[in-house]
Amino acid sequence: MKNKIKKFSKGDFRTVHPEIVLPVTNLEMTIGEGESCQGSFILKNRKEGDIRGLVYSSSFRIHLEEQGFEGNPVELRFTYDGSGLAPGHVEQGKFTIVCNGGEFEVNFTAIIEKPSVETSCGRVQNIRDFKRLAMENFIEAHRLFRSRDFYDVIKYEEPRIKALYDNIRKWSLGEQAMEEFMVGIKQKECIFLTLQGEGMLFEDLTESTKGTLTLMKNTWGYMPVQIQTEGEFLSVSRNRFTTDDFVGNVYQVDFLVKPDGLHAGRNFGKIHLITPYEILSYDVEVMQNGSYDENHREIEFLMAQVVKEHVS
Repeated sequence: MKNKIKKFSKGDFRTVHPEIVLPVTNLEMTIGEGESCQGSFILKNRKEGDIRGLVYSSSFRIHLEEQGFEGNPVELRFTYDGSGLAPGHVEQGKFTIVCNGGEFEVNFTAIIEKPSVETSCGRVQNIRDFKRLAMENFIEAHRLFRSRDFYDVIKYEEPRIKALYDNIRKWSLGEQAMEEFMVGIKQKECIFLTLQGEGMLFEDLTESTKGTLTLMKNTWGYMPVQIQTEGEFLSVSRNRFTTDDFVGNVYQVDFLVKPDGLHAGRNFGKIHLITPYEILSYDVEVMQNGSYDENHREIEFLMAQVVKEHVS
């Protein structure tokens, strides 16, 4: 104002028009289904003096914070209302600015996208994204699976997928339930285990002896495994583990053979590995007291001879 008075006192009544600069002339907004998006753009005057004017929008979904403005620079804030619009909807429009520096336009594009959930692996919008999350971070994926936000993930999937999830929520939301869900919608294979070897033989034990069996799994995912032993001389340090305990695709089960549970001769035991899909058995045999074993073999030979003569 002081500068204007000085000019007027010198007889200079010319009006200096602002030289408008628009740093951004195209705006793009990505909006979740049913959500709103806030944005803004800036007007600047290269010269001295305020910019005064009005701003209009071509879309009724744009709500301007202030339609009239004055200042330098000026930030024009707005909200885009995406309620009622389906994913895939695209609207192109413009803001028209009429000010003491002229008339200008800023174009905008609003894109409505599917609902999503932000995770450590990025946005999860569908089952394909959820599978990627489960493979990289099973714990976080299970947390999402348990929450009602998971309905946003499956909102636009096939009806059978939503029906299966509804049914699963009624009885369980544990790790195994998520595994069954992923298998049920054909996003992964069932987990199957393979034993490396059929069994182990020990001979003439005088003290407790450790043995180890090795398991292999075929794919990623979650599955509980129970261990049961058959034979008084066998024990295991833990009777339950899960596929989370595997190192890569391998897990080793340690067991103990105790001589105080053995009798002379051949002792047979089993280690049963029980999963929701199968039961694997690992044989453990202990040959205790060799002299008895030779006598036992002689008896078996004689019995075989008797049977052979009877048949002939």
